[in-house]
Amino acid sequence: MKELVLKLPDSVEVDEKELMLILVFELYQKKKISLGQAAEILNVSIQSVMDLLGLYGYSVFGQDEEEFLKDLNNA
Repeated sequence: MKELVLKLPDSVEVDEKELMLILVFELYQKKKISLGQAAEILNVSIQSVMDLLGLYGYSVFGQDEEEFLKDLNNA
């Protein structure tokens, strides 16, 4: 597994756990990792990842509302 070191100025007020969630969610949204991989990285269940995605305003489907509605209309 790769390890990432990130140096932030002291003025940036974000804790490591929140930063990890944001990074993993962005990778998921960009289809760089799967839901299962996101769960593995965060060391939680897939259901927990799905719940957290919603709490942080991310789509569980890995797409924004516009893409989802377009797909729904094409179904």
